[in-house]
Amino acid sequence: MLKSVPHVVLNGPSLKAARTEDVKFSPTGRLLAVVATNGSIFLFAVDTCSRPIRIDRCTELRSTSLSAPHGIDFLSEDVVVVANRSGWVTFYRIPSVNAWEERMNVEPIHEMESVWFGRKGATRVLGERTIRCGPGSVRVRDQQLFVCCNNSNTVTVHGYQLQQGAIETSDGTVVAQAEVEIPDGVALSRYGRWMAVSDHHHHRVIVHRRADKTQPCVLRDVDLSYPHGLCFDPTGRVLYVADAGERYVHVFVSASGWDKSTDRSTFKILAVDADAFDRTRKSKPGPNSALEGGIKGIDVDPSGRIVATTCRHQTLRFFESESEMLLIDGSLTAAAI
Repeated sequence: MLKSVPHVVLNGPSLKAARTEDVKFSPTGRLLAVVATNGSIFLFAVDTCSRPIRIDRCTELRSTSLSAPHGIDFLSEDVVVVANRSGWVTFYRIPSVNAWEERMNVEPIHEMESVWFGRKGATRVLGERTIRCGPGSVRVRDQQLFVCCNNSNTVTVHGYQLQQGAIETSDGTVVAQAEVEIPDGVALSRYGRWMAVSDHHHHRVIVHRRADKTQPCVLRDVDLSYPHGLCFDPTGRVLYVADAGERYVHVFVSASGWDKSTDRSTFKILAVDADAFDRTRKSKPGPNSALEGGIKGIDVDPSGRIVATTCRHQTLRFFESESEMLLIDGSLTAAAI
């Protein structure tokens, strides 16, 4: 199970009610990055071992190259990559923590375009909603970038090299596309065996075995409205799913592999305060955004114990895993440690 853990911000700007999207821990777990669609990257220096969790410093990075940023990941402790819904994929070098100011301007050190991304700023109509077509999620794994894009509902993989401060990237190839509409998030298990993609429009998550072309596993729940951010725990057996449309985080657990579809999450928790959820739902919608109110970004720290979430009007909330999953008579149960 998961229990809520309080946190305290010791030094930095107040956490305003920006429309935050993705959240990601750095490789060491000492930094946490959050993107907001207003063109900001929030950086936090975190101590996840303290109780309450301590945020020693934070800063807001701004750049004219950030265009509806939606996804973020770390290439290293000092380089991040951002997927921009109204642009392409951009890379930034993070200032040293000791040099952080309340707000700082940064310029990209590289920009990655692709034939799969379409033109900057493009939109298309889906039902009664206008959606941005650009890259929406990015994950780094084994010198590769996995990018979700709304242009033609693709997940593409792009090789990259980071050498002496310079970045080189490849145009990429499609690794997932069929039957997905608005892929809002992508996650890779630690060793890259499994890839999960959130299928926003069809209210489900699809898990692919990357080594072959076997039928993917489909994860649903009656209470799973609009799956958004995703992350595997370090074992690859637990998948956390943020629901942008409701107050829940869903947790799916697989004993030996993601080979069997399911219509019910293993368990779920209320992750958004009722006040924050209602404030978002009652706000004025933007031209390309629905007021969903639920969790957008989710990530687990390198230890696998701390889960970080973000959404509008609730910039950060942390949870701690206090259970282990046991296989009993072929079924999974949660047992408190």
